Amino acid sequence: MKFHASTPAKLASKLASKTAIASLMLAGGLSAQAMLPTPEPEMSNPSNAQNAAVMQQGQTNQAGKLTTKTVAALVSVDAQGQPALKPIDANTRLRKGNVIEYHSYFTNSSSDRMRNMVVTMSIPEEVKLVGKLSPETAYASVDGQNFSHVPLRARIDGQMQDVPLEFYKHVRWNIEGLGQNETAVVKYRAVVR
Repeated sequence: MKFHASTPAKLASKLASKTAIASLMLAGGLSAQAMLPTPEPEMSNPSNAQNAAVMQQGQTNQAGKLTTKTVAALVSVDAQGQPALKPIDANTRLRKGNVIEYHSYFTNSSSDRMRNMVVTMSIPEEVKLVGKLSPETAYASVDGQNFSHVPLRARIDGQMQDVPLEFYKHVRWNIEGLGQNETAVVKYRAVVR
């Protein structure tokens, strides 16, 4: 869904009636979801309380070998002028220009070491990537099929240039391996459109 709101109030109103979902795809068909909670529940979609509960509980893949958990936090500045993260919940009011940091945790809950795992996060249309990719050795895509090292480069007006982050639709990381009960963390920041 695209927002064409002309004021932050209109945008906040539209965000109040929509749920943004970022999918995580793992090698071997494993998946989890990161949800951007909205202030008002919808009749046709899970309520904010359900969204927040899914985010906080995490999920275990079909084989029971990998537990995933994704959380979103509003990036702000504290009283001392230092950056602070405030977890997003069902009561959070989002506005155009708010910066959100997504953290996804992947824990190996099997007795075997997991090797060469690929984690792909979709960037919801309601936000645009602003950076802070971690680990920094990320790949990205504008179409979900072709991935290259960040920063993406393309021929624009006949010259090779960096592709603006707002056009990135997916971010991917290679996780070399996870031992028993080890956790890998990936994260990125995006701004509400």
